[in-house]
Amino acid sequence: MTAAAPAQIACDAPGGSTDREPTGPRRRRTGVSRVASVIVASIVLAAACGDAADPGHDAPATATVEITAVAGPVCPVETDPPSPGCAPQPVDGATIVVFGPDDAESVRGTTGSDGIVVLEVVPGEITIEPQPVEGLLGIASAVTVTVVAGQSLAVTVEYDTGIR
Repeated sequence: MTAAAPAQIACDAPGGSTDREPTGPRRRRTGVSRVASVIVASIVLAAACGDAADPGHDAPATATVEITAVAGPVCPVETDPPSPGCAPQPVDGATIVVFGPDDAESVRGTTGSDGIVVLEVVPGEITIEPQPVEGLLGIASAVTVTVVAGQSLAVTVEYDTGIR
């Protein structure tokens, strides 16, 4: 006697083979389970790859510049060593204009009573231009600096009091 050949089962999937052994009842996926599978796969992929639409999303798009405006001299005669009472004083209410790497006005701010204003700027080469302050002689000189994304930079601008 010869052994019987294994039963042939036709697969209804395109490109399927007809010589597979039966593995049990076929389970059909419902539309809901397919959608759930796609959602789970998307979440896993997004978590693994990060934000593909914004590959630099972790990199800050701005830098911080802390600008201190001071005015001096405040004493008619400077001594050596300098007298602490004659140190340059903070300028309250000074308007500071910052021009970005494209030479267009980027941001402006006004110093507080401590003479400080903190501004968020676009990284690159920027120019800080102090504006006239009533009661002070002239304007503090413009300062050009290079700022790096995510970093802070301290800059001091000096106004002239006119005291000699």
